[in-house]
Amino acid sequence: MEALAAFGLAANIAQFVVMAGKTIEKTISLSVKNQSLLAENADLEIIIQDFIEAVPIIRRLDEDVLNNDGKLKLFAENGKRIADEIQEKFDRIKARRAKRKRVQSLFATLKELKMADELNSLSARLAAFRSEITLHINLKLLDHQEQIKQNLNGLTESNRAYKSRIEAQLAELTEKIDSLTITESLNDANEQVWKGTPKQFTELVNGFQSWYPQILDFQKTQRIINSLEFSQIEERRNAIPEAHKNTYKWVFDGDVANFKSWLTAEDAPIYWVTGNAGSGKSTLMKYIRENPRLSARLRTWAGSRKLYVASHFFWSAGTPMQQSQEGLLRTLLFQILLECPKLVQQVFPEQYRNPQRFGGVSGTLRWSTKELLEALISLPSLMSPDCLFIFIDGLDEYSGEHEALLEIIKSLGKLSNIKLCVASRPWLDFIDAFEDSPWKLYLQDLTNSDIETYVRDHLESHSRFKHLSVRDENAARGLVEKITTRAQGVFLWVYLVVKSMIRGLINADSMRDLHRRLDDLPQQLEDFFDRILASIDDFYKPRTARVFLVLAHARTPMTLISFYFLDHEEGLPFDPESFLLEWPAVNETELEVITMKKRQLIAQCKDLIQIIERPKDPIMFNFTATFLHRTVIDFISQSRVHENLVNAAGAGFSPVTTLFETNARQFQSLIHLLPRVYLKPYLRNWYLASIFYAREIEVTFGVSKTQQLDQVNESLIAYLESRGMTTYSFSEALSKLFDGQNSFENIPSYRYSTNSFADLATHCGLHLYVSDKKKGVGKLLISLKPTLCIEQASGFSIEEIPNNPQSRRRLTTIPGRQPYTNTFHMFTEVEEALLNELETAHEQQIRPIKPMVERTSEISEHKMTPVSIPQEVKPKGIKRVLLKLLRQTKHPA
Repeated sequence: MEALAAFGLAANIAQFVVMAGKTIEKTISLSVKNQSLLAENADLEIIIQDFIEAVPIIRRLDEDVLNNDGKLKLFAENGKRIADEIQEKFDRIKARRAKRKRVQSLFATLKELKMADELNSLSARLAAFRSEITLHINLKLLDHQEQIKQNLNGLTESNRAYKSRIEAQLAELTEKIDSLTITESLNDANEQVWKGTPKQFTELVNGFQSWYPQILDFQKTQRIINSLEFSQIEERRNAIPEAHKNTYKWVFDGDVANFKSWLTAEDAPIYWVTGNAGSGKSTLMKYIRENPRLSARLRTWAGSRKLYVASHFFWSAGTPMQQSQEGLLRTLLFQILLECPKLVQQVFPEQYRNPQRFGGVSGTLRWSTKELLEALISLPSLMSPDCLFIFIDGLDEYSGEHEALLEIIKSLGKLSNIKLCVASRPWLDFIDAFEDSPWKLYLQDLTNSDIETYVRDHLESHSRFKHLSVRDENAARGLVEKITTRAQGVFLWVYLVVKSMIRGLINADSMRDLHRRLDDLPQQLEDFFDRILASIDDFYKPRTARVFLVLAHARTPMTLISFYFLDHEEGLPFDPESFLLEWPAVNETELEVITMKKRQLIAQCKDLIQIIERPKDPIMFNFTATFLHRTVIDFISQSRVHENLVNAAGAGFSPVTTLFETNARQFQSLIHLLPRVYLKPYLRNWYLASIFYAREIEVTFGVSKTQQLDQVNESLIAYLESRGMTTYSFSEALSKLFDGQNSFENIPSYRYSTNSFADLATHCGLHLYVSDKKKGVGKLLISLKPTLCIEQASGFSIEEIPNNPQSRRRLTTIPGRQPYTNTFHMFTEVEEALLNELETAHEQQIRPIKPMVERTSEISEHKMTPVSIPQEVKPKGIKRVLLKLLRQTKHPA
């Protein structure tokens, strides 16, 4: 948006140059005409009036944009000087005439006043200025046309006309500029020189002025759409396995279920897919969503109206965004508006008109759940008569109150141009909401034939099973039937059983062995998971337990590379200083790093985790590890299992400490990747995650990671200084890391207080770190009343304290995992009591004769008051409170 604003200002300056040039040309022409003074006066007044109307163009330029573009600022200053000179010349003409007697003034023509030379000189300067500003616009256009094209390529096929129009105008302007400039060798360097005529320049500026509003609309629209997207928006859907060939076909064929009829039915807004844990609900939802027959069936319902399809897949093992109402709303709005961007201005009118007002600390648009919900509810009426079909999978994996989620679904279901297909386990809230409707299916009752197909295809694809089947066809058929019957519709159980059968075939089991192997396998998933854990090699059990505990506690997806930093005692299989130096080109040795970690995790964790490829992520960071299924999360959440994992991990192991050290080490080891634009978000995430987990360690264990945090920040500054001759301050280094989006500069109350990491730690509430650094009572008080927080949604970001601190509580029940989504949530009652005691001790010992400094903390829900901090006062009572604070070896979590 900033680049576009600069382009727009350049075009405005060019427009002023055109108008100023016309003013001078008309005045020169007037000065050589032979006409009466009265006629000349009348013409001159018109010229002056036209010029006065043009002056605001150059006078009212956006100073913020100019300050970020030195060249543009220079052009603006030159334009203002020229405006002043022209105005001065007109004032001089009027003044000289006014001095003469009325009769004499009849002879005071422009020609007599000898203005021609001065006007010609000014005209020549304007011509040179015109050339410079045109070349500047040309360079701006060339610099950003690739970015514009890239954004255009993100538009869907449904917006081909919109995309084509912008592309055509962009190409026309670029071609016209190229045709009017030539390259000349000047002073041993090639420079572009403007060769167009004033008329051509005027036409070009007019082209800019007509194109600019459209590209501005495009940029504002794209900014809003992009702000709705988050990094895991498609992750869960992509991670769900594809339906096995020739399974689930019944959902569109025949009368096994009434889903096919529902797709075409009027007054049937909601369809409920339910089934037991592991029955394949998510796989079915993905199959329906991606099946081309869906659109064909919906066409009967939609008729000639345009049809949009959107989907969201909740994931309880994922980030807060993947579990939350915000994640649902952003996903649906993103998918719909990407298909129909013309609705953005109507759905988000305030954000469209004033995008800067809604920018968060990071400079991106910030959304409240209320805004998003209102937008989604209003969308169907705004898009009417067009139709909308929505999938929502995993209602039971939503982290908030189910009643609120059901209310959204029912509200949308009341609208005539919407259909919703939702899926969940048969929990009471969902049974009460959907049971009475005829439009539903119970998946475990419908998949017997699918399970049989899956088992037969997988076993028969193995050459040894084919060989055994030839020898005993009945026994082979019986094995397939026995697995199908015992599955009771639970596809996940079948998946695990088939993997066991394949291992038996690899081990050369006989048909009788395969039957015995099946009889020995547990019928219940929980017992199956217990068996898998028990089968892990004793040598790997401590490492596996640590992986499971870290994955359960982690608040962002873990890339495979991250696992190399998980156990620092093992060391790295690569030299971090030279690792990925040629990225995105990677060599075989670097690729082997990923392949090796895949094999290790599969061998050590058996079938309880899966490796997911994320195609849109950069190479070497596009594989993540996560749990196989929601039921594995439920299994690990049991106190019995969690306690066993803790014991196996070894005394002193802490998932939160490991996560802190893993993120800190990744940042320190791979900081040399900072120039790689696509990898910089990973560095930012590791940096903020380090602060987040350091704060959690303070709360959980009552200790500070002071030395390690200092090393993280020293590594950033040391790297930047190694690349140049400049000494970097903390704020400058942070600005480099965050691409100039260092938010503190945008918040007045913090603008001058982030000169060191200690200042940032103070505002984020790391009060034990502040105590370690001996920053004084004032800083400690501020740290106990934080104004900023590290927030985790789809990744880590730094934000102001939220208006509603409880609005995003994590409700995950994994033992040892706290309900935190930001560092502000981590404050405990003990800390609150200590804050009150510290303030009381402080107030009692303030000396009124000393100068006072008042600081107001911008916080929301907590009843905080401005803190008066005396200068150069060290009350004795505070020392006692500080010692008490440091004795809190473990806070209640």
